[in-house]
Amino acid sequence: MEIGGQALIEGILIKSKDKIAIAIRKKDQIKTKTEDTSSLSKKFLKIPLLRGLTILIDTIILGTKALIYSAKEQSEEDKEENISNSSLIFSLVISFLVTIIFFIVLPLVISKLLTENKVLFNLIDGLLRILIFLIYIFIISRSKDIQRIFQYHGAEHMAVHCFESKKDLTTKNCRDFSTIHPRC
Repeated sequence: MEIGGQALIEGILIKSKDKIAIAIRKKDQIKTKTEDTSSLSKKFLKIPLLRGLTILIDTIILGTKALIYSAKEQSEEDKEENISNSSLIFSLVISFLVTIIFFIVLPLVISKLLTENKVLFNLIDGLLRILIFLIYIFIISRSKDIQRIFQYHGAEHMAVHCFESKKDLTTKNCRDFSTIHPRC
């Protein structure tokens, strides 16, 4: 059985076909939460274009909810930094707008300014998106908070790989696997 996951703020999300598990590190414990998946994409599994689109939408919704959950869990520990729903929604909207501007609009505008040749346009557009993405990763990777999330992402890879190798999901067994997962 293939499973997937996502790094969260001081935790990870693991998703299988039927279940979702979230583990968040608290000061003195690891808080876990499991639930059944409620997938929009299950209804469209046999329709090729709709299947991919609904899986993408499901993944974004699930990941966003899990990130909000992990942020709230961490803000409960830090009484000075309690996060309201409105500030979370505002942050998400701004994040999506900035993402659209930098990764879609900016490469599109620059490519249109540089050429009208369709092949060259697509080549420039694609290269600009890759370049912007690499610059983005380089810049955010300098943040200690983001480095911590990258560590959780690596831990998630190790746990998924251990599980898929049909080994007991223990810390000792997970350490035998790389932070680089073959499907990521």
